[in-house]
Amino acid sequence: ERLKKAGIVIDLVPVPKEISSDCGMCIAFRSQDLEKISALAAEKPGFPGKIKIYQRLEKGRYRQRGEI
Repeated sequence: ERLKKAGIVIDLVPVPKEISSDCGMCIAFRSQDLEKISALAAEKPGFPGKIKIYQRLEKGRYRQRGEI
């Protein structure tokens, strides 16, 4: 809800198997929204303790970009 109010477009998707074999969901967002998401996570409680950021590469590969 807070992301939507901030004008951030997200998709709720299953965690790619290339990242984790556990069942789970994640959000996909545009890279240009990372700073907004980081600011929202820092200013208010309600986000998980650790948010891992991955960049989707070609052919189903992912690279971890950091944590917030």
